[in-house]
Amino acid sequence: MKRMIYILGLTLLIASCKSVQNLVDKGDYDGAIHLAAKKLHGKKNKKTKHIKGLEEAFAKVNARDFAYIESLNARAYPERWDKVYDILLDIDSRQHKISPFLPLISKDGYVGHFEFISTADRIEEASLGASVYHHQRAEALLTDINYSRKADATEAFHELKKIDRYFRNYKNKESLMEIAHHFGKTRVKLETRNTANAVIPRDLQSELLAVSIPALNSFWTEFYTYDLEDNTPMDFRAVLEIDDLEVSPERETQRQYQDSQEIVDGFDYVLDESGNVAKDTLGNDITQDKYVTITADVIEIYREKTAYVKGSLKIIDLNGKQLIDQFPISSEAIFTSYASQFFGDRRALSNASRNRLRSNPERFPQDEELIWQAAEEVKITMIDFLQDIRYF
Repeated sequence: MKRMIYILGLTLLIASCKSVQNLVDKGDYDGAIHLAAKKLHGKKNKKTKHIKGLEEAFAKVNARDFAYIESLNARAYPERWDKVYDILLDIDSRQHKISPFLPLISKDGYVGHFEFISTADRIEEASLGASVYHHQRAEALLTDINYSRKADATEAFHELKKIDRYFRNYKNKESLMEIAHHFGKTRVKLETRNTANAVIPRDLQSELLAVSIPALNSFWTEFYTYDLEDNTPMDFRAVLEIDDLEVSPERETQRQYQDSQEIVDGFDYVLDESGNVAKDTLGNDITQDKYVTITADVIEIYREKTAYVKGSLKIIDLNGKQLIDQFPISSEAIFTSYASQFFGDRRALSNASRNRLRSNPERFPQDEELIWQAAEEVKITMIDFLQDIRYF
């Protein structure tokens, strides 16, 4: 309890030391304004020191901000208009925070004086100046743009995007953004290639490319399974090579085993030393369970067949004309089926044996059917690799 009182007292002491004037002296003018506004809010008997503290903080922070704006000299250095705009918004927000309190009169009759400055024209000037700068910068980057200058195109797009905070519609911003986006995109051609010494089932290669292209695409990356009609060049080829494809023989094995369980089968009387039936304290006959072992002979048939598909995803830079990455991909589709019959007491069967009771095992799948299952996993793995690549 004493510890809690000590902590509470210390907290109150620290809070009391944090005055408006202390914050002003430290140069934390916005903090001083916030604290002064909090102390003045809703109070009828306002203290002169709080009004003066707010007055001083407001004057000093505005003087500081306007001096900084002048030092930026955005008319000579238009790339600084964004910063000027941000500072003007701070000034405007600060003035709106204080205006609801005006007029501020203390209980001693002191009237606070706050010099408000109209920021609308200055904000409009900064908005226009920043927009002109970003637009001209984008136009310069897009001059004679081509597909090999993706960095310029993406930078131009981001320059134009910055105008959105100032104007929704500005000159030909939208059309320039479309141009920048078109030339800045990375395009990837998806292909498959059979390098395995095996015949791949008909349409399997096409199925491997039957992926959700929209799900793969991002804003700056587009995937295709075909060449574009307007001869827009591709930047990369992502080639799924199948270099090994095997299907195991159909294997069927048979085994016989016996399950057994010990169960209660009636009871026996417990005899005393004289050979008579023993009695409990109430005079009742004492009995004990009689256990017997039951068995069931099981004949089990097990079928197994496996398809194995192995390959790699190769990423080829078409501009540099070189292989830049390679990811191994493999998948295995396994078919198994059990069937079993038993002779004897059903109660002796284990849970595993019960679950496999059926007259006949499932039929073996066709080779092609199993290969397709394995290929589907290969396709999923390929998609995962493509989505994780960061240099597209």
